[in-house]
Amino acid sequence: MKPVIVILCLFVASLYAADSDVPNDILEEQLYNSIVVADYDSAVEKSKHLYEEKKSEVITNVVNKLIRNNKMNCMEYA
Repeated sequence: MKPVIVILCLFVASLYAADSDVPNDILEEQLYNSIVVADYDSAVEKSKHLYEEKKSEVITNVVNKLIRNNKMNCMEYA
């Protein structure tokens, strides 16, 4: 039983570690898409996570892209 618990713990830890290895352009696309489809709860959660991970440049790039593309969702997201 103990080896199973250790394996499960390692698996869960690897999931959290893998999240930090995602390239910024993919993170930007995910956040952008959440905002465009008006899934603001998801967008805010992603933004909080990005801010905690010291990746605020991703948020800045997404907001700039929203403004450049004249997306009205930018104000609702803000």
